[in-house]
Amino acid sequence: MRERLRHRRRRSRSRDPHDRHRLRRGHGPRRAEGGHGLLHDRRRHAHHARVHPREGTAHPRRLGRVPELLPQSELEGITGFHNYPEFNLEHILEVGPDFILNGLGYETDLHDKLTPIAPTYTYDGFDGGDWRDKFVKLATDLGREDRAQAWLDDYAARAADVKAELDAQGISPVVADVSFWDGQISVGCYSISCLVFADLGLEISPLADGDGDGAPDGEGTTLSLEQIGELSGIDVIFNGMSEDGSDIITNEEALTSNPLWTALPAVANDRVYGYNYEMSYGSPSGQDGLLEIIAKALLG
Repeated sequence: MRERLRHRRRRSRSRDPHDRHRLRRGHGPRRAEGGHGLLHDRRRHAHHARVHPREGTAHPRRLGRVPELLPQSELEGITGFHNYPEFNLEHILEVGPDFILNGLGYETDLHDKLTPIAPTYTYDGFDGGDWRDKFVKLATDLGREDRAQAWLDDYAARAADVKAELDAQGISPVVADVSFWDGQISVGCYSISCLVFADLGLEISPLADGDGDGAPDGEGTTLSLEQIGELSGIDVIFNGMSEDGSDIITNEEALTSNPLWTALPAVANDRVYGYNYEMSYGSPSGQDGLLEIIAKALLG
């Protein structure tokens, strides 16, 4: 699982040559984490560097811009810089952060290179676990449990509202997160999408169960172009794409020219929806955003 996650992350680099190793130079945004950020706003006095692939990677044509899934007004004036293919430790030092949040814990020698620059909190954001567990632990360790709980409560309330509306309207499609890469289709729960699916009580395609234990997982199922017909049991497809939407799966020529793909119910009925793949790595902003995308797709 862990190696698969890292492999997926490496694959994402080819979509964005600047990769997700991104450091945000900022001033401790109050609400950087989906409206309940864990870092105080110290706009005039403090800098925080974040070595974290989940949030903060701009589209390559928009380098330096905060991704649209994040609260723009709260992050006004914050820019990013290249931190790939090598960690740009000199630039981190130049930024002069007061605190570094490092989500690349599997880079075992990185923590000791960062701590001389500033106090550093390190964890592995790619260990395959639920990102919310790490979020709560981080909040607890930083003495900001109330902010984490506030977001968890707000999210749970909104998810409950959406689920109630789906139930009231009798909307119960089979859903799946589907991606296309290197001539193959993948169905799985690498993204946070399955967390939201589950919160809404939606039926997730059994193709997302890669290890056969009856539960969706990050391994999922990989299909060749000849096996596309196996997706016929999926009513609604969600697909991670870049911020501008240009690489949504419905634009893939290898699929659009394949009659097996165009005959799929989800495709024929125009039930394929994209979401910003920056959401995939888990964050309050991403979870909130994807919940709204799924709600709009299913409820209109």
